Amino acid sequence: MPDRTRTSCLKALVVAALCLAVGPAGLTLPDGAAAQAGSPAGGRTATATTTTTPHPATSAPGSAVAAAMARNRQAAVDEAHRLLLLAKLPPGATKTASVPSALAGGPVLGTPGVSSLVVQTQYWRVPMSFDQAQAWLEAHPPQGLKSAGSSSGGGASPSDMTTGYGYTAPSTAQLQSPELELGVAYVGPSVSAIRVDAVVIWTDPRPWPDNAAGKRIHVTVAEGCPASVAGLVGVSNPGAGLTASLLPVGSPTTALVCRYNGSDDPSGSLPASQWQKLAHQARLTATGAGELARVVAAISISRTIVPGGGAFGPAALCPMDDGAVAVVAFSYPGRPDVDVWAQLSGCAVVGNGYILGAGSGIAARVKLYG
Repeated sequence: MPDRTRTSCLKALVVAALCLAVGPAGLTLPDGAAAQAGSPAGGRTATATTTTTPHPATSAPGSAVAAAMARNRQAAVDEAHRLLLLAKLPPGATKTASVPSALAGGPVLGTPGVSSLVVQTQYWRVPMSFDQAQAWLEAHPPQGLKSAGSSSGGGASPSDMTTGYGYTAPSTAQLQSPELELGVAYVGPSVSAIRVDAVVIWTDPRPWPDNAAGKRIHVTVAEGCPASVAGLVGVSNPGAGLTASLLPVGSPTTALVCRYNGSDDPSGSLPASQWQKLAHQARLTATGAGELARVVAAISISRTIVPGGGAFGPAALCPMDDGAVAVVAFSYPGRPDVDVWAQLSGCAVVGNGYILGAGSGIAARVKLYG
């Protein structure tokens, strides 16, 4: 297998989705938000915990979810077919079923690490040297697509030489990161092979369950913020209506925002004694609670968007996670307070004890409160 060097990182776990913004920029502190600095001495201790897995999201899709999955997958199939038609091939190219070993390993720029994936592939032979075929592809990019990087590879023999090019189309609600990839490989002095792949991720509407094993907490607005959340993996919530959305239907009457230190802050590294200790807390009026609830409600819960296998911040998948988190408790009429646990760095995963969402915009919002 030849070594390959890629000039642009394109195939993280739907990284474009991790950059999804979930709230307008430049938000101001809502009227009536009473903020105060937090300290371990001033907050209650995190004693209301459980050690069992909470309420996992329903794994068997209902008819509406199954229908959405089918529609989204078909949209990806249709997009893949459209992308293949945009590929430009050199004169004299002939379709073939055979493929050189240098192109046999999959799309030349890699395969996304998701299960909701459509890949359509064609192989061609062209009467050109490797250098000629490479130059032709560079000079004839597909129209209407955006260049997304390239790769190159080589090995002990000329047959190991490859070059790849990637081109992307816009994402939609039904599909993510559609890409056309073209790879060229050496076959002989005057013959080259071209591999064409349409790689499209379809949006899987099912959420990942929030089922990380370990201790959890339920915070109430009345009781206030715990002094520390060290050793906890998330929140637990009693009551129904939290397996299809992070928050229940309706408007909260108030909210409590509890922000906890990571290992770093703007002034530099924090001492280990401050790890996940209460840094700041704020009580929000109905206006502020409603604004924050809308930010949370806008977070995508699609498992295509949320990184990892349904767990908070696996280190291999969520770099730059320093452990900073927030717990937000919302009060609603006629039901127990509803908590969300939000990572403020790394993958910015948000969970409610039932399901997970990808909340890259939540950190900036939380930090508005101090």
